[in-house]
Amino acid sequence: MNRAVAVRFNPRAGQTMTFLSAPSESVQRFRLELAPDFHGPPLHRHPAATELFAVVAGSLAVRVERQWRTLTAGEDVEIPPGTIHTYANRSGAAVVVDVSIEPGREMRGFFEALHDLADEEALTPTGGLRLRQAAHLFLRYPGAMTVVGPPQFLQPVLWRLLAGRRA
Repeated sequence: MNRAVAVRFNPRAGQTMTFLSAPSESVQRFRLELAPDFHGPPLHRHPAATELFAVVAGSLAVRVERQWRTLTAGEDVEIPPGTIHTYANRSGAAVVVDVSIEPGREMRGFFEALHDLADEEALTPTGGLRLRQAAHLFLRYPGAMTVVGPPQFLQPVLWRLLAGRRA
């Protein structure tokens, strides 16, 4: 049964996220409504999760590894575990995307915590995480995702340093 469990807003980023799965479910499904100027998350990978983007309305720019492509309504793309990716709305119009992540419980926690910060108006002016906030989230949800840049094996150490925690 597809029922909206929670609707979360990040107005600075131009994103509405409607969770369609209960937090306890292994597969997390949600609907993203992205404003025309939604710039997307930084390049990242999910070490153990498969992510599927299915465009419901509008068009979505998706980068998988080094290649950008535009998905339109009815098209989808599956991102295997460990694959570098990001997405953005470059269309000039709103876009609606259904997303599923499996396994997704840890990502659900990450997204809930991110939206808690949005509710507190604690994010950057564009709705992103500040470095210290990112460090705390990546430490709290270590299997959710890694960023592109620093080697993966160094990221936990960097997050602890940035968060002000000892190893």
